[in-house]
Amino acid sequence: MRIQLEKPGSPLSRGRADFDLACELRVTLRDGRTLIKRREDFEGTVTSPMTPQRHTEKFSRLVGALEAKSRSELLRRLENIEQLSLGNLFRGL
Repeated sequence: MRIQLEKPGSPLSRGRADFDLACELRVTLRDGRTLIKRREDFEGTVTSPMTPQRHTEKFSRLVGALEAKSRSELLRRLENIEQLSLGNLFRGL
């Protein structure tokens, strides 16, 4: 089996390389068949935003090593980051 990940040009990029999120995954099986999956955008991008529930789920999964109380407090602070000073973001967690 051979796996190849390509990042071809994307119609979403409109000539901007920094916005081009398109990729193509090709898996060539031993019997010679090739499976291809192409994505132009992903959940959490401007063109495919996350719901607030998915955002919270992803956050919880990524900070799973923290205690539940610390996770909740950090999420609350991040959701209100405009009102916080940077020095207070992680204080006491």
